Amino acid sequence: MLLECLIERRQQLRKLIVFTSMTGYGEGLYRRPSDGSLQRVAIRTPAYIARSGWDPVDPTTGEVLEPFPTPEDATMMARNVYALTKCWQEDLTLSLSEVYGIPATCLRLFNVFGPRQALSNPYTGVLAIFLSRLLHGERPVVYEDGCQSRDFVSVHDVVQAVDLALQNPASTGRVFNIGSGVARKIGEIAVTLSRLVGREDISPEINGQFRTGDIRHCTADLTQSRLILGYEPQRDWGEALQEVIAWSKTAETSNRFCQAEQELRMHGLVK
Repeated sequence: MLLECLIERRQQLRKLIVFTSMTGYGEGLYRRPSDGSLQRVAIRTPAYIARSGWDPVDPTTGEVLEPFPTPEDATMMARNVYALTKCWQEDLTLSLSEVYGIPATCLRLFNVFGPRQALSNPYTGVLAIFLSRLLHGERPVVYEDGCQSRDFVSVHDVVQAVDLALQNPASTGRVFNIGSGVARKIGEIAVTLSRLVGREDISPEINGQFRTGDIRHCTADLTQSRLILGYEPQRDWGEALQEVIAWSKTAETSNRFCQAEQELRMHGLVK
């Protein structure tokens, strides 16, 4: 029914904007320090980590690989259900755009945060989880060694990207990374949030455990977003965090992290 409606109204559609996710990449792109060559690596396993450590290493030289910004043409290598559904959404959207002439653009979002983000949903994102824990006087729980990194983008910058994609005909039938282009360590974020909410006495719990399927690093390459959309992240990181914290003081919060972790353990997904 939705497809029929889209086909019927394609001439009236300004553009269909579909939000997908960076999770489809799996691990991001990496650089070998000795010669600068770029390579992809598979999702880590507990056996791999026990053998090589937290960070991916080059299989031939044993060098610890350096994270490198991941472009849109990188192969999709994720295996978890959420990531696979996002990949399928992209394929379906681009097919509809090409076959039926429906103007459509996919925005591949990295870790979005901002005001009105649910603080009672343990699956909504690590920033919200940490903040919810702190507001209840509990320690943020950080997996691995805390040095894994993510690319966080303000919801305001996502809105900017949507507006640019709607206005730009050259974006039709394409996929764009929407992030900040900056890698931020998860452990450091937990410390920063503790300070900003006035709870420096609450230090993060670095538990040294691995969640099956978790990636180590992934940062957005924004070259195409800048070149074609004219996208440029505008929100200052510190100011964006302050905005979320100010909003959180009036928001409903519920610390359900323990419940979510119990489910992970029940299914053997925490090692």
